[in-house]
Amino acid sequence: MSDEMEYRGFVIRAEPVQLQSGGWTLEGYLVEQGETAARRTRIAVDGTTKSRAGAVRIVFARGKQMVDSRANDGSSRRRLL
Repeated sequence: MSDEMEYRGFVIRAEPVQLQSGGWTLEGYLVEQGETAARRTRIAVDGTTKSRAGAVRIVFARGKQMVDSRANDGSSRRRLL
């Protein structure tokens, strides 16, 4: 499973970290490439999961929710970042 996916003009990048307990954190970034630089918004979900693949799936789902919530309330995509 790739650690990145494109979604509605954004790149969702999962960056889970393995804990000493063996679980994985649920974190990553939402990235939009601007004209001069990339803008990043941190994704952090409370909790951990047992597998790296599970962590990536959860971060992707949260990133999609973040993008969709802005699209659904009529806000500019740029205001997300």
